[in-house]
Amino acid sequence: MRRRLALSLMLVLSFAGTLFAQDGDGEKVSEILDKWTAFHWAPDCLIWAVHYPDEIVDPWVALEASRRGLSSEEAARYRANFIRDLRLDSSEPFLVTVYHFGVGPLEFAPFSERIALLLPSGERIKPFFYEPQFDGPISGVVQGLVFFPKQEREDFELVVSGLGKKERRFSFKGRVAPEEAPTVKPVIVQLPSLNEMPKEKTQEKPSAPETPKKAAPKPSPKPEVPPPDEPPVWIVPPSAPIPPKEEQPLSPPMQPLTSEKKESSTKVPSKEEVVKRFLEAWAAGDTEEMYSFLDEESKKRYPLKTFEERVMDNSLRWALKDGYTTEWLAEDKVRVVAVQKLLVMRLLRRVDLSLVRHEEEWKIAW
Repeated sequence: MRRRLALSLMLVLSFAGTLFAQDGDGEKVSEILDKWTAFHWAPDCLIWAVHYPDEIVDPWVALEASRRGLSSEEAARYRANFIRDLRLDSSEPFLVTVYHFGVGPLEFAPFSERIALLLPSGERIKPFFYEPQFDGPISGVVQGLVFFPKQEREDFELVVSGLGKKERRFSFKGRVAPEEAPTVKPVIVQLPSLNEMPKEKTQEKPSAPETPKKAAPKPSPKPEVPPPDEPPVWIVPPSAPIPPKEEQPLSPPMQPLTSEKKESSTKVPSKEEVVKRFLEAWAAGDTEEMYSFLDEESKKRYPLKTFEERVMDNSLRWALKDGYTTEWLAEDKVRVVAVQKLLVMRLLRRVDLSLVRHEEEWKIAW
C-alpha cells in the first residue's frame, strides 16, 4: 500500500515540480521549498510540512510577474497580497498535509494540542490559527495552513503528536542545503591491484621479455547513496483538497457565459454579458471600466478611488486571471468561483455579485 502511494505521489509531485523550472526565479523557489520541506511516515498515514519563509517572497513574485506579464505596479500589488494572504509579516506559516490510508478515521482534536513549534530553548509555541478541518475526523487527504507567532530565529522544529507512541519532529534549518555543504579535500591513497600481487613474485626469476599487457581496469567507484532520512528533491505537497461539490470549479475551468449570437452595438447587454465584462475588467485591473457597470447607489457609497482600492487589493483578482465559473443563485444574484495558485497550494476564491435592473440595463450593486 505504501509503495503504491509513494509511486503515485512521485508521479504527481514530480509533475508539479516542473512548474518551478521555468527560469532562474523558478529554480530559486524550488531550492527554498526543498530546504523547507519535511515529511514523516506514521502508522496508517504520511504527513508533509512546508514552511514559507520570508526569503521566498521575492523569487515567487518575480516568477509570477514573468508568467503573468505583470507591470512593476501590478507586481508590487501582487507582492502585498501574497504577504497578506500568508501573514508573513506577523506569523510563521506552515502548509500541513495529512495522507491517511487507515481503516478508521484519524482523530487530531484538539489540533492545537497536537502541533507545536519547538524552539532551541525547549519552549513549545502553540498555533494561533489553523484550518478547522484538522479538528474533525481525518480520512483520505486533508491539507491546510497553520500559523504560529513570528520568530526572530529560524532554527525551530515543527512537532506533531498523536501519531503512535512517539511524536514526530519536522526539522528544516538543520538540513544542509547543497550550496552550503562543507568542502572536503579528498585524500588519495594508491594501493597495488590485487591482480598484480602474484606477478611481483614471478619477476624474481629471469625470464624472457614479455609483451606489455594492458593494466587491469580499475573498479568503478560505487555511487553514493543519500541518507535514508533525506527526502527526494521532487517532494512538494499537492494542491489543496477538492472543494465541496457546490463550490468545485470545473476542470478545465468553464469559460464565462457568453451570448451565442453576435449582438449589435446598440443592443442592451444581458446580465450574463454585464457580469462577464465586469470580471474581465477586474482581471485586467481596469477599475474605470468596472466602475461604469455599478449602479448609482453603489457609486454614491463608493467613490472611484475608494472602489479602486477595494477591488485592487482583493486576492480574487489574481485568481480570475486563470479562469472562473459562474453559478446563478437567483435572477439577480450570481456566484463567481475561481482558484488561486499560491506556491504549492490552491486557494478557493469566490464572491457573490448582486445585480439591479435600471430601466433596460443591468447594473452591479457593490
